[in-house]
Amino acid sequence: MIGPTGSGCYESWTDVVRKATRVLIALAMLSSITGGNSPVRAGGLERGERGRVDRQRMEHAARPKTRDAEARRAAKAAKAKPRDQRAKPGIRSSPQARRAQAPSQVPNVVPAPSIGDAGSTATPFDIVQLAALRPVFRRPSAPPPSSASRDEIALGERLFFEPKLSANHKMSCATCHEPDRASTDGRVTARGDKGQPLARNTPPLWNLAWQKRFYWDARVETLEAQVKDAIEREGEMDGTLQAAALWLSQDPSYVADFRRTYRADVLEQPDLIAKAIAAYERTLVSPLTRFDRWAAGDDRALSPEELAGFRIFTGKARCLACHGGWRFTDDDVHDIGLRSADRGAAALPDSKAAGRAFKTPSLREIDWTGPYMHDGSLMALDDVLDHYTRRLDRRASLAPELRTPLALSPAERSDLLAFLRTLSSERVPKAMGDTR
Repeated sequence: MIGPTGSGCYESWTDVVRKATRVLIALAMLSSITGGNSPVRAGGLERGERGRVDRQRMEHAARPKTRDAEARRAAKAAKAKPRDQRAKPGIRSSPQARRAQAPSQVPNVVPAPSIGDAGSTATPFDIVQLAALRPVFRRPSAPPPSSASRDEIALGERLFFEPKLSANHKMSCATCHEPDRASTDGRVTARGDKGQPLARNTPPLWNLAWQKRFYWDARVETLEAQVKDAIEREGEMDGTLQAAALWLSQDPSYVADFRRTYRADVLEQPDLIAKAIAAYERTLVSPLTRFDRWAAGDDRALSPEELAGFRIFTGKARCLACHGGWRFTDDDVHDIGLRSADRGAAALPDSKAAGRAFKTPSLREIDWTGPYMHDGSLMALDDVLDHYTRRLDRRASLAPELRTPLALSPAERSDLLAFLRTLSSERVPKAMGDTR
């Protein structure tokens, strides 16, 4: 506002002009760096504006160089450090190495974005180009509506760790979905009730409240049905809900829990076992990561290399065709060209799937949930990229997005891997839980 004497007005507008001058100088410098392809150069500058920018550059050049001198001294000191002590942006330790470290929270301070090193595919405008995708990948503010109570969730958690649900009373849900292994077992394929290897890899349990189909072949459409199937399937837990209810009914604490939660007798309604476990599993929400901070609007949350990897993920690599949304899955089945005798969804009665089709896994906490693929045949994320770039079985049923060969340079692979790791926690993830 204009003050009564005019002096306040003069000082205020001086500040405004000074700030505007700095913005124009920065935009002009970016325009020269990008060689005419930036949004600034595309819009152009009028002759008068060009003259003002030149004068402003001269004024800027005449200012004291204290900060520049300090920056040069810092850069010189950094070069003097031994090579193994220099910072390496975009490179993270392996999950095994992080397990040996003391737990730490997701860092709150992230370096400001820059163009990155010469080996990166990052560009100055990745932030601007990718900002429009934020709503696609932003987390929902709350889980889907649920009628589950605290008592039901607590009962479900207790049953999740209960070995009496299996035929031999030695195997619970947590046997394969270990909390300390990001709700997986770390094996190539799961183990059955007698310790025998099963045909498929154990999938993690993150964000099931939003999931539409379950199992690698997507044969089940509700979480309650999946729990029942796992308990009763021969070779897995090999039990029955009725037999489990008989054992639970002999435990006074379980009898009291079921009566308090459902006002019912578990022996008369054994399906309540699956209902309670499903209610608990829906509370297993993957923790926030740096990618979530970026999707929420924090431009500093990702490094230039990680942003370049996200650009490859959503563009050249065509990953977005199947791994869309904040969970990074379409919940659909696809043939991804993996050599396997298992036909997956294509073997189900009345299935329209062809070839060897399996459900798209979520990429959340991917750093902690290997080995990968339905058969656990790919041990590391590098192996996954090798599969998509060099090892595809190019059969007729291959997903359309994979029919065009994909080639990635070493720098593009490095950037893509750096991005994928932003979808994982810095330490073994623990569920965010439910506050009901």
